[in-house]
Amino acid sequence: MVVAVDAVGCLATSIAVRALPSVFRAVDPSLRSRPAVASALVGTAGVLALGLTGAAPTRRQLSVAALANAAWAVGCVVVLPGQRTATGRALVAGTGMLDAGLGSLQWALRPARQR
Repeated sequence: MVVAVDAVGCLATSIAVRALPSVFRAVDPSLRSRPAVASALVGTAGVLALGLTGAAPTRRQLSVAALANAAWAVGCVVVLPGQRTATGRALVAGTGMLDAGLGSLQWALRPARQR
């Protein structure tokens, strides 16, 4: 379920990035990165949703999800110093912390290796 919730969250965030330019303007006043960020979020949602069935996620699916969240968290750390407003810093820092926390949870939930 944690991977499905993550996929839905990425898709919802992508929709928000596309539909609410005024909110995204706090992160990127020029809005130039908006299409790339929205597309990356859709791509991440797609990767996370691949292979999801009613069964529990596999070790591989949880690993991929954790690594995707780690990549988003690192991306947030990279762009955080360039944020000019308190709102932008809060959005980027909050997103980074959420992704780091969710990625850590996904990594911890991976089942043991089958031998």
